[in-house]
Amino acid sequence: MKRNSSALRSIPQATPGRTPGFGRGQVPSTTAISRLEQERARLEQELTVWRTHEARVSSRIAAIDAQLARLRHPAGEPAAPPPDTPTPAPEGSGGMVFEY
Repeated sequence: MKRNSSALRSIPQATPGRTPGFGRGQVPSTTAISRLEQERARLEQELTVWRTHEARVSSRIAAIDAQLARLRHPAGEPAAPPPDTPTPAPEGSGGMVFEY
């Protein structure tokens, strides 16, 4: 193999004192750390808002289901059993539940 072949040029040269994956500096810069901490805080806040919204929407759906049940089955008539509530997805399933 030639000394200046493209195969040799594609291998990164090890430079003493450099940490791979952090760009030009030897250690992650304080701005990069600060940016990631801000992004993490923003995502945590977004998750809190999402959970609050999910709980509110779920309770509203339950109230609408109760109203529908009353309208479909007036007083004195036997009401059909409530529909099965979907089982929550197991952790790590990406929210997908398959029931057969």
